[in-house]
Amino acid sequence: MSSSRKFALVTGLDETAFALSASSFAASLMHSVFMFYYVKVFLNLYGVSEEWFQICQVLFMVWNAVNDPLLGYIVDHVPWSIHKTRRETILYGAPVFAVSFLVPWFAWSTEPGSWVIGMHLLVSLSFYDTMFTYVLLTAASLNAEISSHHGDRLQRSRYNMVASLLGSSVIFACEYFSHGLDDFFMFRVCCVAIAILAWASMTYTGLKCSTQYELCGVATEGATQGMQSGGDRSTSLSIWKLTWQLLTQRNFLAFVATNLLSEFHNSYLVNFGKIYFESVVPENALSHFTRSCFYGLLVVLPQLVVIFGMPTIGRVGYYKLHMWSFCVKICSGLLMFHAGRHSVILVMLFMTVER
Repeated sequence: MSSSRKFALVTGLDETAFALSASSFAASLMHSVFMFYYVKVFLNLYGVSEEWFQICQVLFMVWNAVNDPLLGYIVDHVPWSIHKTRRETILYGAPVFAVSFLVPWFAWSTEPGSWVIGMHLLVSLSFYDTMFTYVLLTAASLNAEISSHHGDRLQRSRYNMVASLLGSSVIFACEYFSHGLDDFFMFRVCCVAIAILAWASMTYTGLKCSTQYELCGVATEGATQGMQSGGDRSTSLSIWKLTWQLLTQRNFLAFVATNLLSEFHNSYLVNFGKIYFESVVPENALSHFTRSCFYGLLVVLPQLVVIFGMPTIGRVGYYKLHMWSFCVKICSGLLMFHAGRHSVILVMLFMTVER
């Protein structure tokens, strides 16, 4: 009996889907903490200057747009030994990804406003985003290549959703043990523990996940053929032609514009949500435990909505759901503007609805 069947009989879980979801769990662990805390750490604790903060955000935005296709090309066409298979790319990229997560939490300078802090922020953002893209792009490719059967992909999607939900709940622990970053040493301890757990989870993916192409011995041959065809002029022309067709498609442009605004809104809420909430809600208005639970809810709630809202999405459709969500956001914003910040409950409800 194969190890995969033994695992399924003992645990009742599909081993391949479970192993792949381990990477989703690891990414959710680190990404939730990184996005939720890095702005407050650099602005409030390290004292990065406003000029450096703005410069770093602009440069990071440019690098974030460039590194996706660049890393995709490197993974598929650069003949490094770590790119022999998808799982090996994840396996060897895992420790570097975990290190990139730890870089922001150890200060390079204690002098507020120093250019060294600005460089620390720029390196932290660029290094983390590079490894995040490198590992998760490979995991997404691995997910597509494991099986072409629609039912299998749906099952892996459910596993990934649950894994992401479990990973994002780490905000509860970070807030509680660090007392809202007041105990920064304890926060660092939590981050080191998160990095080790994430590394172990991604290593499990790298050891246990194999695609149908790898099992047939096609992966290496396909990579070689891809490199040979990459230099062919006709292939290059067809790529440019396809790119131009995409850029002139009205639906594609509308989707990109909508996604841009949605991501901007979501990034603002995630990065500045803690600072915003602390500026409008007095410290004595809520207990430390209640604040910790609320911050955790802001991260976990979107995952729960996705998991339990799938039947509704199937009935209503994505388009109508997007339209109604925008209407709700506009109305809630107008209501909050009119009501002001005097009601703590209303502020919490507003931020929860926005997330």
